[in-house]
Amino acid sequence: MTEQKKAYLYALIAVLFWGTVATAMKISLNYFDFLQLLCLSVSVSLLTLFCVLVYQKKINDILKLPA
Repeated sequence: MTEQKKAYLYALIAVLFWGTVATAMKISLNYFDFLQLLCLSVSVSLLTLFCVLVYQKKINDILKLPA
């Protein structure tokens, strides 16, 4: 796959995810308060980042950061 085709594919995926997330948030606001939804989305993002770091075996890099 050429670099240009990869760029188009990544752009298409980003647009699809962006639209899906916006719709999901709008629907979710019918069931949750905005602070609850914010807390839930931050928690899911942190969990996802943690899983990616574990998969890439870079979790030790986090522990090396200065406090």
